[in-house]
Amino acid sequence: MNLLLLSVIFLVSGPKGQPTTALYSNGFSGAVGTVATESSPVHDIQDYYSASTATAQMDGEGHLQSVNPDQAAATYRFRLDPTGAPSEKFGAVKLTADVRVPSENWVGFGFHGADAGGILTQGADAGPWALIAPTYTRVFGGCVTSNALDIIRTDGLCSAGDWITLDVTYFCRTETVSLQINDHLLIDRQPISHTASFSGQTETPSLQWAQVQFFYQEAGTNGGGIVDRLIIETYPGLQGPEDQAAMITPHPQFLWNEDSFEYGSEPIDAYQVQISTESGFRLLVVDDTIQTTRYVPVDPLAAGDYWWRVRALRDSGPGNWSLARRLTITEPAGVYTVPSGSSASDIAAVLAVADNNSPAMVRFERGTYRVAPSSDSSVLSLNGASDLIIDGNGSTVMIETPDAGFSSLKSCTNVTVRNFSIDYDPLPFAFGTVTAVDTGNNTFDLQLWDGTPRLDDDHMAAAQLAGNGWGVLLDTKVPGRLKSNVNDFYRTEDSFAQVDTNIFRLALTAAHQYRISDFSINDIFVKLSRQQGLNYVFKSKDLTFYKVVTYAAAGANLVGSYCDSVNVLRSGSRIADGRWASGCADGVHCQNFRNGPWVQGCSYQGIMDDGANIYAIPMYVRQKFSNTSFRFYNTATYDLRADDQLTFFDPLSGWPIGGARIVSSTATNVSGVNYVDITLDAAIEGAISAGTSKIHTTVYNVSRNGKGFVFRRNTFGDSRRYGLFIKSSDGLIVENTFEGLSGPAITVQNNPGWPEGLNSSGLSVISNLINGCTFSSYILNQERGSIELQAKGYNGTAEFESSWKGQSDICIQGNTIVDWQRRAIRAHCAENLLVEGNVIANTVDSFAAGQSNYAIYLKNTANAFVWDNQIDDSRSLTGTIEVQNSTNVVVLGNTVP
Repeated sequence: MNLLLLSVIFLVSGPKGQPTTALYSNGFSGAVGTVATESSPVHDIQDYYSASTATAQMDGEGHLQSVNPDQAAATYRFRLDPTGAPSEKFGAVKLTADVRVPSENWVGFGFHGADAGGILTQGADAGPWALIAPTYTRVFGGCVTSNALDIIRTDGLCSAGDWITLDVTYFCRTETVSLQINDHLLIDRQPISHTASFSGQTETPSLQWAQVQFFYQEAGTNGGGIVDRLIIETYPGLQGPEDQAAMITPHPQFLWNEDSFEYGSEPIDAYQVQISTESGFRLLVVDDTIQTTRYVPVDPLAAGDYWWRVRALRDSGPGNWSLARRLTITEPAGVYTVPSGSSASDIAAVLAVADNNSPAMVRFERGTYRVAPSSDSSVLSLNGASDLIIDGNGSTVMIETPDAGFSSLKSCTNVTVRNFSIDYDPLPFAFGTVTAVDTGNNTFDLQLWDGTPRLDDDHMAAAQLAGNGWGVLLDTKVPGRLKSNVNDFYRTEDSFAQVDTNIFRLALTAAHQYRISDFSINDIFVKLSRQQGLNYVFKSKDLTFYKVVTYAAAGANLVGSYCDSVNVLRSGSRIADGRWASGCADGVHCQNFRNGPWVQGCSYQGIMDDGANIYAIPMYVRQKFSNTSFRFYNTATYDLRADDQLTFFDPLSGWPIGGARIVSSTATNVSGVNYVDITLDAAIEGAISAGTSKIHTTVYNVSRNGKGFVFRRNTFGDSRRYGLFIKSSDGLIVENTFEGLSGPAITVQNNPGWPEGLNSSGLSVISNLINGCTFSSYILNQERGSIELQAKGYNGTAEFESSWKGQSDICIQGNTIVDWQRRAIRAHCAENLLVEGNVIANTVDSFAAGQSNYAIYLKNTANAFVWDNQIDDSRSLTGTIEVQNSTNVVVLGNTVP
């Protein structure tokens, strides 16, 4: 069986009618003597078709009956799944009918395979079915010769002539069945199988056609069995964790598949997720909604048993709950203590013991740990570890090695790091006040604050020489926030002069000398010593960082490559009292993740690069053997899998060349050089430019672009550059706050000049608050947006806007954008776009610069809907909604000044 569950239901109880979630319903209300056929089901079913033998007719009183007692198979059938056997969309199949018990022989309800003329009692691919007879009921795995369960007598429960509700539920993943008559459960998830009569082989039952079969039945007036109503409902299935799974991970990832929740054409708005400590869901620990097909609890689940379920939410109401699954969170048997005052080597020794005895917990005694790991190493370093919880217990770790990190997790699985505060002494950045500016010599004097490193300290000088010692000008009133309408970084010459106690004279490099006019006396300047990432993850899966709060970081708070499902929860960066920054690089930086990160409840303040960056790094072509066969350089080729989707991209045109899926990948060595040979399932027809520079053909593994990422209820504030830099698919950005960022809050675009890519599709940007972003001069001069979409090419010198509509299937809905600059929403190079219900407003009286300012700006778009947006901005706008070089754009119901 496929990992997804399958479910089909015939469900009837109470008065006539149908559940809103019914896939199919028939009350047989036709005229007497008419054959029971329909043109369509309740909800859309692909290639739906129904048929009936001439002797299965309606009696004019809302019933279906047989009118030929000599016929063994008077049938009514309808096709549920045109693809063959079996459908893998759903979780369980419940067949329910209101039926009058016959006076002799039986009436059957069930499934059969692809043959439209098939019947329940015959056929090699018959599916599970049940019958009701005058004194008994029985369930079969397939045709009448196949794996029948024991006869169940119905004496005392019902008899000939009684009306009953018959429910038969088939659970495909476990291949079990339940049978209920009225309120009496007669069979409870009993295993059942189907043995093909022609081969003797066990087969997965087919659920392609559903059917009612009258076996030698008189008409209803003569005591024959009749059917009053027939309904099919689908119960969704779940993907993982498996039912009755056990794990120590307190933040498990819950997964399901959208297809399992579909029963018609009405779109799904969101999913409701419930987690309970008892099976009846009366003691809920989680009752939440999410707009994607996965869920991670933001707070840990305590050890114990849990039941979880999911249902789809639509405008018409909620769907059926999925089948509930049980999950057990276990306490690690081994607990290993890190004593207060331990050194870096002491901590490493405890980790090694725990790693060798996992599942285990490493618990720090609460306190402050001053540690000095070796250069380019980490305090917590694990390789190949699994099933560990490392609990700081609220401790502070003070790192005394400026170019060391806090954690390094390589090839790890199911590792949780939680409850730590991280700081550095000395700090990985210096800050001070500008005391003098010499525009003629392009210099400025910087008086360092107490507690900051000197510019000639080893780590500061090393970063400067490596090109990682640039700096930024900050707002003098708001720590972390860049100065408005100036450049967003400055490089200085390697040499500098000390002109007084703690005062240094720095000169801008030739490339930045024209920006000396940005500097004023009393400005705050921060100079970085950008080094390795604070938390580094590599080739790992199912990692969680919970309440890991950083007050200083030499690099990104979290940086990782080739990982799968990393959670960052209630963590982030804070600006300590008396400081002006917290980190030298990004908040969350993910490259080539197979499944993207889940980031929730975090706050990033005072970081000097993007809040998050999600992308794939490209591969390069060494040789083209044919349109389906290539040799790649051994760059970014880790974990290529069959069926991975590749996109070949031409930077010079800014357009994709083509795409195909991997059939096979084989490592090879030619003259001592490693390569990877790739075979594809479809031809790449366009011209390929072999080589490894940025202008050559770049190949992106779209299956490893961090798809499915979630940023939920976070704050990104008072920091340099972008909030979120997205080149990934199927992501969710919901209920976040972006405030005081020098660049766009959310930018969705490829970056071929770096290079990073590629494009985004299936992206939802919903209910975010964006306040006072996009104010650096670098951004203002480019007509950027608080939320923006764009596709780019690279000509060897600079990036340019492409004519390719690379960003697709994107929803920008219900966001509030306040005190924006240039563009509140800027959508270029996009198709299948919804911009709906956004509020665009102001609290300040004017724009930062005198350029053009539009609330919503579309260019080179197709199939776009701009609906019901409220533009409530009292400033002087160049325009409210502007559409250029676009097709099929609908602008409707917007409120404008």
